[in-house]
Amino acid sequence: MMTRKDYVQTADILNSYSKDIKQEVLEDMAQDFIDMFAKDNPNFRNDIFWNSVFEEE
Repeated sequence: MMTRKDYVQTADILNSYSKDIKQEVLEDMAQDFIDMFAKDNPNFRNDIFWNSVFEEE
């Protein structure tokens, strides 16, 4: 099982590419990770992950 630290790091990595790739591609990638993480951990908070990926710096 992955940990919160892993989810945060993944969101940070995706966020770091948010200005370099198309929004649609980033959304698809984020959703794929959400699906994977939700299967791994029933307590995974997809709303927090999504907001972290798309937060402005």
